[in-house]
Amino acid sequence: MFERGSPFPRLDQRKYPWLSLTNAAVYLSRRDSSGRSRAVYQHEWAPAFELLFEWIDADMIAVHECAGNDYRSIRSQELAGIPIKFPSYTLAGGLEIVSWFQPGRDTFIECHHNLSRFTQAQDRCYMEGSVEPIWHDLKVPSEQLIALLTGRLLPSGEAA
Repeated sequence: MFERGSPFPRLDQRKYPWLSLTNAAVYLSRRDSSGRSRAVYQHEWAPAFELLFEWIDADMIAVHECAGNDYRSIRSQELAGIPIKFPSYTLAGGLEIVSWFQPGRDTFIECHHNLSRFTQAQDRCYMEGSVEPIWHDLKVPSEQLIALLTGRLLPSGEAA
């Protein structure tokens, strides 16, 4: 999905027209001296997600629930203030780090990173009082993300 070793990786928008929130954050994250994402390799998720959600809050990039072929836009106001459960990793002994967030108990956006360059994990949103996610597969259009990063105008004439 991303070009390895590049401090500003290219994204094939035709092959990946939609990005999970996590993959968008990987794309936005700072790079180390080898060009690797600091979010993935040093667990520096907060800065990338903060920038992504700043753009979402300002309606500069849209979030959609992408369940099957039905892509439904989610208003930025519906996502405002919802905390993010950053991707976690399994420890060497097979144990997973215990999360502060629990479905049913908390409202949060659960983001996953599957460490695959070719597939995207599904990011979900849970609301307090429900163990089932209200949104199952949150994604952003890669065209909007690239337009924001490059300062281009989208085909409709709107600034990204």
